[in-house]
Amino acid sequence: VAGVPAIFISANHKTGSPNALLKMYQVIAIRKGSAYIFTCTARASDYSKSDAAFKKALASVKWK
Repeated sequence: VAGVPAIFISANHKTGSPNALLKMYQVIAIRKGSAYIFTCTARASDYSKSDAAFKKALASVKWK
């Protein structure tokens, strides 16, 4: 993320009534002793749209 090494995690989770499949994508970056956690969670049916927005947001990260 913006030149900082990161860990990428993805998972699926069923929740709610009726059961809905959720997809989660998480990025953990550690910079100067602090952890920054970015998370995207969306219904599987909407995930491609949410994933594109999440990746765009990650690409806009700038550290000061």
